[in-house]
Amino acid sequence: AGLVALVRSGAIGPDETAPELEARLLGEGARMLVATLEALVAGRLRGEPQDHAAATHARKMTKDDGQLDWTQPAAVLARRIRAFQPWPGQATRTPRGLLKVWQARVEPATGTPGTVLDVSREGPLVAVAEGALRLLVVQPEGKPRMAAADYARGARLAAGEGWGR
Repeated sequence: AGLVALVRSGAIGPDETAPELEARLLGEGARMLVATLEALVAGRLRGEPQDHAAATHARKMTKDDGQLDWTQPAAVLARRIRAFQPWPGQATRTPRGLLKVWQARVEPATGTPGTVLDVSREGPLVAVAEGALRLLVVQPEGKPRMAAADYARGARLAAGEGWGR
């Protein structure tokens, strides 16, 4: 409610995570506060009414938002992995327990959603509705974050395994 004093817009980086964006916006917010106060003191501050038609409502996140849905397109899942950090994160059920995904890359591939297509030196490739995700950094339940390739070796992960079912 009320008038808008100062507006800035900018793009979110293609690999930027929520904590990285938050840190960047904290700095920008501090600079904007100084500029706003200077304009107020100088008598140059002109507030404008908000455009309520452009406003959106974001519901409160829940723990359920942290479940990876392999039936979604790879680009959507990659954005969710970056956006839902640190909480609720994005995780999936595997035969070895819950696996949280901290970093992944979209790759072209096809297969049944939630199926491990291959395991490379970079990490496992998991099929999704449109494309696939190469998992790069993961966290097994009760363990620290690790390279997905290290997890795959230690778990003896093989192509064909199904996740999230």
